[in-house]
Amino acid sequence: MANSPSAEPGRIDGLFELAFRRHQAGQLREAEELYRSILEADPRQLDALHFCGMIALQDGRPQEAADLIARAIAGNDGIAAYHAGIAEAYNTLGRPDDALGHYRRAVAIEPGDWAALQQITTLLLGRGEPNEALEMISRALTWKDSERGRTLFVEAARKATSYPLNAVFRTLLIRALIESWTRPADLAPAAFAMIKAHPVVTEGVNRALAAGPRRLSPEECGQAIGVLAGDDLLCALMGKTPVTDTALERLLASARTILLDAAVQATTDVAPQMITFACSLARQCAIIEYAFAASDPERKAVAALRISVRTALGGRAPVFEIHLIALAAYGPLSTLERDEALRGRKWSQPVGALIAEQIGPARSRH
Repeated sequence: MANSPSAEPGRIDGLFELAFRRHQAGQLREAEELYRSILEADPRQLDALHFCGMIALQDGRPQEAADLIARAIAGNDGIAAYHAGIAEAYNTLGRPDDALGHYRRAVAIEPGDWAALQQITTLLLGRGEPNEALEMISRALTWKDSERGRTLFVEAARKATSYPLNAVFRTLLIRALIESWTRPADLAPAAFAMIKAHPVVTEGVNRALAAGPRRLSPEECGQAIGVLAGDDLLCALMGKTPVTDTALERLLASARTILLDAAVQATTDVAPQMITFACSLARQCAIIEYAFAASDPERKAVAALRISVRTALGGRAPVFEIHLIALAAYGPLSTLERDEALRGRKWSQPVGALIAEQIGPARSRH
């Protein structure tokens, strides 16, 4: 209790404890009477003023609530709960600017006040300021996860025109995609911005745009693809929705060609650090229904690789995972017509999941 008086402290404390218990139990009339008796004994009891205000707010008397809590703030401006309380009253009174100012003050005092951060987000969205709203709700979700917070995050991300380019926002975007907070396409513009913010990727996408439909060579885009291969956000995105950003799309088309070349020339299997990206790229190709144009050399290489893998699966010969991933990037693995042979072998988890997606679950035997 703020500013406890020197006179009758035991009696005041006992009354406050009783009032607070009544308040928590929903016995608002009894609690309010007790709080007011405390204030009669000592008007400096700021917590009693605050809770009287909160009861008035609960009872549908927002102006009275604002007046009472304002008196508490005048006595001590450094209590976050006071500012959050008066902000709620102002919000109810239809005074969003005043509410926003006090919610900001509450967060300045207690940066982890996730409820105030959520309220700030709601008010900013109402004012048409989604960019700052996105920053606020990202902060709130780092303190406490909630369904309301996730809903606000999606709304702000959909409406924003710029994004907080930091690890917190990136992590939340990945979660939102993997956990299906909304349609993946709603989050794609934010994801594109995050992915392209890396300077190496920026250089790569600029080269891809300058090259037009021409595929980039490994020398031209290898560094950018290396960065993209380690980007968990891109991998999550590619497995969920079409990549509609023109520059990234062209880079990925070049990456598919490089993947095929590597598969044709492979003497060892795909590197572990590349396998998640390669499988995600294959998923993306399936999602866009293999819309990337293929050159005559690519088509010939795919046809030869398909025959080789199909023969190896039929004869129980070894098959590199990179061969399967490359084929899956140019057409569904079901076209191999070796479903049981694929299911019967042991593969890494990413490749096993890709196979299951492209050939379907095993058929039950009767």
